[in-house]
Formats: sequence, C-alpha cells, structure tokens
Amino acid sequence: MSYGLAWKCPKDVQLEMYESHAGPRHLDVGCGSGYYIDLAAFRHDNMDITLFDLNQDSLNYISRRIRRLEPVAVKGDMYEAGDVAEVLAARNGVKFDSVSAMFFLHCLPGNVGDKAAAIANLSTLVTPDGVLFWTTVLGRWVKHNPFGRYLLWHYNLTGILSSLEDDEAGLRAALEASFEEVEVEVVGTVAMPRGERWGGATRCCGRPGVPVLLSFNPR
Repeated sequence: MSYGLAWKCPKDVQLEMYESHAGPRHLDVGCGSGYYIDLAAFRHDNMDITLFDLNQDSLNYISRRIRRLEPVAVKGDMYEAGDVAEVLAARNGVKFDSVSAMFFLHCLPGNVGDKAAAIANLSTLVTPDGVLFWTTVLGRWVKHNPFGRYLLWHYNLTGILSSLEDDEAGLRAALEASFEEVEVEVVGTVAMPRGERWGGATRCCGRPGVPVLLSFNPR
C-alpha cells in the first residue's frame, strides 16, 4: 500500500525498471521478500541469480521462493568490503551483468555520503559493461504527502529507515564516482538511480563523451 499511496511510486513502475535492467548474471542485494526477482525471472530465461543480504532469515525465505532458479545466497554487509569480496569468491570471481538493491538503501544507517561507500563497494561487482540500479525513498527535495511524511518520520524515528537527509543529488554524485553513465529518475518521492558502464568508455544515449543523464518524473 505504501508504494503508491505514501511514496507515489507503484510497484509496477519499479518492476518495469527491474525487468529492463536485470541481466542474465544478476546479483540481488537487500532482497526483502524476493518479489522483484521472482517476477522478473518468469520473463527472463536462464537467469543466474546470487542473493546478498545481512539477514539470514530473508536469504532462506527467498532461496525457497525462487528455488527453481537455484540461487547462490551470501550473507554479508554491503558496507564491509570484505563481505562484498565474499560475493565474488562464492561465484569464482566472475562479476555480474547487473546488480540491484530495490527499496533498500533507505534502510542503510548513515547519511547519503555514508551510503556512497556501500555504492562504491557494489560497483566493484559489476562487469565493465554492466549496470547497478536500485530504488529508494528520498527524504529531501521531494514533496511528500501527509501519509508519506508520517511514514517517513515514523520509520526513521523507529530505525526502520535512515533517509531523512537522502536526496537525488547525493545519490547521483555517488554513482558518478564509479560509472560512466548515470541516470536518476524520481517518481513520486522515490529515486530510481542507474549507473552503467560501457566497457570503460563514456557513452550516453549512443553518443560518446556525454557522462551524465538526469531525468525527473513527478508522477
């Protein structure tokens, strides 16, 4: 309910992003219920899935939910470079075509500058022509409705979220440090950032030399 009513970003909008960017060799970070990877896998043949989460119960649940895909599950903290390295070790050092963290970064402790370290860690798992994408509720420079404002403050006060200072500019800057092409779409009060590599060459919309894309969609 909160996706559409509070944050004004329906699940189907986020699922469309997931399906558009998930590659054949995919890492799902902060997996939640496994909603996105479960549905996306029905539309993509032969996905090779790795799960990365600090919560072992979540990993166990999702591994059962998508057992048809035979996922590899790794427990760890995306703030810890050593834990992130364990993901590669579990997959014989082979990096990922795509890495996602759907509706998760707003749960990470710290401000958007702190979260830049986690984004940098995840960027090391992406192939030279791969993509990192996620969705997250913003705290600043977006217009929350009364329901969304209540949930934002309540979740932050109770420690469920840590996002009051998160904004689009900070997320975009964090991505620009690691990726050649950066796009940050804002739908309602949810940021949908994407960082993409093009074999080490800067490329944007098929044109070399234009490093940043920025779009805004106030649905």
